[in-house]
Amino acid sequence: MKIAIAFEIFYPVVNGIITSGRNLAENLVAQGHEVVFFAPDTGEFREPFISGIPVYYISSIRSNTYPGMRYVLPWNRRVLRIFERERFDVLHMTGPWFLTMACINAARRLGVPVIHTFHTMVHESDYLLYMVRLRLLVPAIREIGWIFYGWFLRRCKANTAPSRMACATLDRVFPGSDTRFISNGVDLERFERFASRGELQERYPWFSDHTVIYVGRMGQEKSVEDLLEAMALLPEEEGIQLVLVGEGPSEERFRRLARSRHLGNRARFLGRIPHEELLSSGLIHHARAFVTASTTENQPMTVIEAICCGIPAIVPDVAGIRELVDENGLLVAPHDPSALAGAIRTICTDEELHRRCSVATERQRRRFDGARVAKHFLELYREVVDGRDRSSAVPAHLASPGPANYTDRMKAVIFDLDGVVVYTDAYHYRGWKRLAEEEGWQFEESLNDQLRGVSRMASLQIILDHNGIDYPDEKKREMADRKNEYYREMLQDVDETALVAGALEFIREIRSRGIRTGLGSSSKNALTVLDSLGITDLFEAIVTGVDITRSKPDPEIFLLGAERLRLEPRECVVFEDAVSGVEAANAAGMISVGFGPTEGLAEANPDLLIPDYASLDVDAFVRGELFRRGD
Repeated sequence: MKIAIAFEIFYPVVNGIITSGRNLAENLVAQGHEVVFFAPDTGEFREPFISGIPVYYISSIRSNTYPGMRYVLPWNRRVLRIFERERFDVLHMTGPWFLTMACINAARRLGVPVIHTFHTMVHESDYLLYMVRLRLLVPAIREIGWIFYGWFLRRCKANTAPSRMACATLDRVFPGSDTRFISNGVDLERFERFASRGELQERYPWFSDHTVIYVGRMGQEKSVEDLLEAMALLPEEEGIQLVLVGEGPSEERFRRLARSRHLGNRARFLGRIPHEELLSSGLIHHARAFVTASTTENQPMTVIEAICCGIPAIVPDVAGIRELVDENGLLVAPHDPSALAGAIRTICTDEELHRRCSVATERQRRRFDGARVAKHFLELYREVVDGRDRSSAVPAHLASPGPANYTDRMKAVIFDLDGVVVYTDAYHYRGWKRLAEEEGWQFEESLNDQLRGVSRMASLQIILDHNGIDYPDEKKREMADRKNEYYREMLQDVDETALVAGALEFIREIRSRGIRTGLGSSSKNALTVLDSLGITDLFEAIVTGVDITRSKPDPEIFLLGAERLRLEPRECVVFEDAVSGVEAANAAGMISVGFGPTEGLAEANPDLLIPDYASLDVDAFVRGELFRRGD
């Protein structure tokens, strides 16, 4: 396959879009495909190849809308000639501006399908202020901007975004855009080679165990002033220092603010450091934590790179960026320097917290493997090249009315995790067994079967009731946390052998037919399992025990899943292996599938009972012929 990728901003500027786009291209080439870049010609950078990938630089003139953006003639004869000569299979646009418009015009003229990735939250006020400078005009410019954006989306066969928040934003503003979540990716091997702490300190003698780092653009949208105000609240004698790497139009203003707050060497501006040099320098790897105050992020590459360097992250608790921080860091109230200062102090002084956060980054980093991300994009490229329309829940050639109209209803499948996608029962059993042995309780595998689909605290109560004992709530929480630590330790060894036979094949098959997929698991460790196996991106909406207040058989978990998929409950099918899960699906008004051994599940009255995926006729399932209950 031959793919054209269009950038609106390119080197010598370094940003997350360029970094992720380059990584995607390198992995596509490694997997046997051809990639060509299109970039505006700034006159500053004209390398003909980037990592062996050819670059076409298109004549452009400076734009005053946003630093680095350029004007290109939208009906560009040179771009059209390149498209005619190269015979691309697909065009991938990374942002909406005039070079992309020229590429789209050429692609449409030649019948080349276009896909779009929504990278930058251009509707945020801090970005729009680059264009108008007057906050009063921002709402009007935002509306005009969305109209402009709509021109691009109407010409795309598929849309993606690297965060679920961005997917929801695009689908809300442009109903029917059906944006697919595909994470940004990185080359994990690049993070394995870096300077030792001793080598780092030879170059930066002031670097200490209490050094936190910010890497990113020095622009108004990054809220760097909040970082500096937070540092001003920390006493100098605590020895905490902030390193800032990057450049941008607001850099001098930030330097002045640091001087006015008398930060001195507690805030060190290192300017721009070439990307490869930064990764190999050890500055990120040996920092105590990565910290940012930006509230305008989608899925920032800088935070992903901090995760891959194995350090905790401190980020604002806002949609988008919070998706990257779970047990690997701390969330703080946005635009609150006091809360930010407290989080920085905590991560610098609490050794156990820092250790736990650092260990958690290792579990998270696998989800950003660039080779895996490239495979997801290839799947999408093939869909649009084959002419498959993702906007229809069920392909027309498979549709049949059927007595219960399930074909019209079914738009998504929500899967339970344990026993339906993966088998982690053994890990849970071993965790509870270890706790039981420490406490002198009876605990058999038959009792473990009663814990399927039940929350951790409820599971503990079942075990205590079985042993005829009880404890104060605080003691029970401590025991449940202890068991969870055992369980998480064991999850380090989880691999493909834990997958339920046929699960991934079934999920990929129904996705290829336009049926959307979600996951609803009572486990608070569900994301850890998905990330460890590298299958997080197979689910557009994920609800875990962290998100709910009531366990199954309460329908809360599945109702929230439908909400995140932006569907009605009746449009969703649920796959469950526990009675409580089937009951929850039925209570939510969804189509229920009891999966696994049928003994016991039948009493919950599922719409369909299947022992395994091998026995499931996918065509009949999609047509709704297998379900037994009417509307």
